[in-house]
Amino acid sequence: MNKELCTSLAKRSDAIYWVLLGSLSGIKKSEENGLKWLSWLSGKLDWIYDVNTNDVDHVINRMKKNEIPKNFYFPVDDVNSEPLKAFIESNAFKVTTHGTFMAHELTDTVIREPNSEINILRVSEYWQLKIAAMIEYGEEGLFTLDNYKEIMATQGTYFYLAECRGFPASCCMAQFGDDFVNISWITTLPQFRNRGIAGYLIQAAERDGIAAGKKYGTLCACHSDKAFVKVGYLKYGKVLNLLYATKEND
Repeated sequence: MNKELCTSLAKRSDAIYWVLLGSLSGIKKSEENGLKWLSWLSGKLDWIYDVNTNDVDHVINRMKKNEIPKNFYFPVDDVNSEPLKAFIESNAFKVTTHGTFMAHELTDTVIREPNSEINILRVSEYWQLKIAAMIEYGEEGLFTLDNYKEIMATQGTYFYLAECRGFPASCCMAQFGDDFVNISWITTLPQFRNRGIAGYLIQAAERDGIAAGKKYGTLCACHSDKAFVKVGYLKYGKVLNLLYATKEND
């Protein structure tokens, strides 16, 4: 996988993720002047997810007036690329790493099979969906149970659930793009971590992707990437957060 392909996969997988979120009830999608952002009507979060402008001063002025969110989300393979470079050089933003973009070519060779204590299934019933929702975000999370129903009803989007000794242990979401499977919301409950369960979930999603003709797997590792490396994923770039530092600039 060359750099050009990985850059394309990063952009396309990121795009279908934000399009999905922007389609959910309770979330407003806005676009103007080279910016795209989402606003949770509950007031829990506002987030700029696509930036295509170098007009840093204009953006900062709008942020000062609370007209647009103060958070940026940047998937990049080069911190010197535009428009990211212009925003970093303004020294008006706190820059942190949100995660690492990872990808690999899909293969039907199973790296490892789960033991008899672990059961992996693709969510198809409402009660399974409720369990997945509780594992991922809980009742105080960003999304409502109705949002999960909307996602489950979206073509090419699936939830996977892992059970360990009969207890809910882990889950993830998979979106099927044109030639890739993008896996996100990978969450394992603390008492079930370090058992390779996330890897089993990913492999289940990938097998369905292969059956649907997909060639690549993509994901963003927001914490440790060890589980993803074990099932073949390679690092290809970073996902950065830029937060307008209001205390220093107002």
